Amino acid sequence: MSLGQGKRQGLFRAPSGARIHLQLTLESDQPLTVQLESPDRRRAWRGVVPGKAGLNTIDLALSELRPKGGAELQGDEALDFLSIQAGLPNQAHALTLEHVRVYVPR
Repeated sequence: MSLGQGKRQGLFRAPSGARIHLQLTLESDQPLTVQLESPDRRRAWRGVVPGKAGLNTIDLALSELRPKGGAELQGDEALDFLSIQAGLPNQAHALTLEHVRVYVPR
């Protein structure tokens, strides 16, 4: 599953300290890969978390996402193309995205 605009401004700007909060439903226990990319798709950051069958709530600091070849995620970076995958690479497992929010804790 992917969300994105493909425009230079991206989906949002990631302020320092930002987190991503996801709620999604999985049909079976599967690792979940969360990836964000720069609007030009030249840089990407990803994190892998365990997922359980049923409703999952995931809350990650954007700083926990690791670069996929390139620099660490910087504050106020424009981000686009949020991708969420259930399962290992080259596998396709069903998931239903219920909610996604990027926020800065108070």
